[in-house]
Amino acid sequence: MPKIDDFETCRRLKTHAPAVPVIFLTAGLRSEMKGYNRIGI
Repeated sequence: MPKIDDFETCRRLKTHAPAVPVIFLTAGLRSEMKGYNRIGI
């Protein structure tokens, strides 16, 4: 999506539908920690 990264997409989704589970796939530790902080699995 232009101008929106995956973490912003997750934040917006959780704002409107907090019960929807989100799965992050990453090989980078920083991205992994950022994903956990956004309440992803």
